[in-house]
Amino acid sequence: MSLGEVLEQALAPSTVGPVEVTRERESATVEAVEVGPLGVRVRSVQVVRGGPLAVVAEADALCDRLRVLSEPVDVIEADAGLGGAVLRSQPSSHRRREFWEVELVPTRTTLRKHRVGDEGLREPVDFVLTREQLRALVDELHGG
Repeated sequence: MSLGEVLEQALAPSTVGPVEVTRERESATVEAVEVGPLGVRVRSVQVVRGGPLAVVAEADALCDRLRVLSEPVDVIEADAGLGGAVLRSQPSSHRRREFWEVELVPTRTTLRKHRVGDEGLREPVDFVLTREQLRALVDELHGG
């Protein structure tokens, strides 16, 4: 059973707050705002791996692998020496001034959606996924 499938099964209707599941030495956490029988409104999705990945190579791979998102993401910054990478949706696809952001470190990948507020500051944005999309997203972030 994939990590995404384990998380999908753990989401009970009416769940609010963080839901974390563990499989062997790996985990997935969704910050649930609302959970229904068919879908979920979330604030963030995080996958923690059992061992470190090469950050630059994983950042490039994630750009190709993330298909569930409404917009593609590109590597904005990736530095093995600093041990991290940031991926964002392309500026040309920022509808309603919203964008996806992926933070990647060797053992953890976190996805959030943001909006540029009236004063130019980032504001978190909840996003809605079907249960199937959430499962696929977790597996895409995980890479397996």
